Amino acid sequence: QEKVQTQSVLGHWELHNPCVEERLNGKPPRLVYKIKTDSGLFVLKGYPYETPEATIWSNVQAHLFLGNEKGLAPRIYPLKNGRLYLCDQGYWF
Repeated sequence: QEKVQTQSVLGHWELHNPCVEERLNGKPPRLVYKIKTDSGLFVLKGYPYETPEATIWSNVQAHLFLGNEKGLAPRIYPLKNGRLYLCDQGYWF
């Protein structure tokens, strides 16, 4: 049973009225959520904390290049504190 409090996690981003629209089928134990906001749809991904931070950093860098710079992958949106990911409730988001 999943015990992640997604609203708490979503509070780390500047999103207007975020709510989980649905949980998508990600490869377990990864969490993937479709998030609806006043400004559009987003995807929130969570990887178990056991995933090395170096792997998370590498994935973020790939998305920054392919998504934010080239438009070929989903964009990464920074958190309110300017960081690009966080660890909360046992998951990297």
